[in-house]
Amino acid sequence: MKKLSVRILLSVLLVAVVAVGGTLAYLVDSDSPLLNTFSLMKIDTEVEEPEGSDSATNKAPTVENTGTADVYVRAIAYVVMVDESGDEYADPMLAAHVTPQYNTSKWLYNAGDGYYYYSDKLAAGGTTEPLFNGVTVTDMPTDKQFRVYIYEESVLATSDSNCSTAEEIARVF
Repeated sequence: MKKLSVRILLSVLLVAVVAVGGTLAYLVDSDSPLLNTFSLMKIDTEVEEPEGSDSATNKAPTVENTGTADVYVRAIAYVVMVDESGDEYADPMLAAHVTPQYNTSKWLYNAGDGYYYYSDKLAAGGTTEPLFNGVTVTDMPTDKQFRVYIYEESVLATSDSNCSTAEEIARVF
C-alpha cells in the first residue's frame, strides 16, 4: 500500500511540474519578431599625390581613407623602367638605382613581406603621412627613364584591435 501511495504522489508531482512548466513557457512566448539591425561599413582607400609632385624627387604619396570605417593600411612602392616607346618593363638591376626615401617614423617596414605598414589606425576621412618624401636616383644611366608606382591595401580595424608593430598589423591582413 505504501508503494502505491508513493507512486500516486510522484505521478501527481510530475503532472504539476509539467503543467507549471508548460504554463510558464506559454506565458513567456512572444509572437513579435526579433529584429537584428546591422550597419554596413565601407572600406575604401586611395593613393593621393599632392599637386606639383610629378617629379620623382618631390613625390610624397599619402593614403586617404574614403570609406566609413577605421582601417589599417599597408603599401609598397615599386619602380618600373620605361623604354623609348613609353612601354614599361621590369629591370631589377636598373630599378635598384632608384630608392624611395621612406617615412619610417610613421610607416613600419615588415621584412617578412616587404610592405610598409602605417603605424596608426586610419580613421574614416583621414589621411596618412607620406609613405616617402621623394626618391634618390644614383648612378642611373642618363638615357633611362622610370616610373614609381604605389600599391596599397587596407583592412578593417576593429575596436578591439590594437596593433603597434608591423608584424602585428601584418597578421590582421
